[in-house]
Amino acid sequence: NTDFAIKPLPDFLAQMDKLHLAFKPFMEKLQQNGISSEAYADFITTKGLVETGWSVFQAMTNKLQIDWQQNNYQAVPSLLSFVDSSESLKDLAEHSRSLVKEIDLLYKQASKVIEFAQANEATDSTLWDSTLLNGRGRTSLKKVAEDTRKLAVEQLKQVRYFYKQAHWLLSRFPEGKLCD
Repeated sequence: NTDFAIKPLPDFLAQMDKLHLAFKPFMEKLQQNGISSEAYADFITTKGLVETGWSVFQAMTNKLQIDWQQNNYQAVPSLLSFVDSSESLKDLAEHSRSLVKEIDLLYKQASKVIEFAQANEATDSTLWDSTLLNGRGRTSLKKVAEDTRKLAVEQLKQVRYFYKQAHWLLSRFPEGKLCD
């Protein structure tokens, strides 16, 4: 059933949106009281970078699919040529690596915002829902965000892994046959 398809990076971004919506009222109240948070500002900046990075990744994937469909890569030499010369494939592999770093950073920053808020008496505020944000259950926003982060990172790492393995295999067996 495609209604329940796992979309790791969009799912992670959706969880970051939920986390942001959950701690935003308290963080804005702190700002109104003259208490600024570098962690919150960093979170917002990095969240924008990850969202932009995801859009770029999608555009790169679409370009790669067009490049792939426009050519016939039935023979190993043509496939090797594509893997060696395709800037879009190399760029996609490198971009996935950068995106992994940004996703990890975003999750760490969300955790820092929660810690900062709690250190500034968030748990005593009606603007803060400790159970929702940082509860012990599987449904806490922080736990769900961590789970979706892991899936997104694993998926993105596969892009780079596939590229490196395809390049290695095709460069060592350019005829498409097992040889010494």
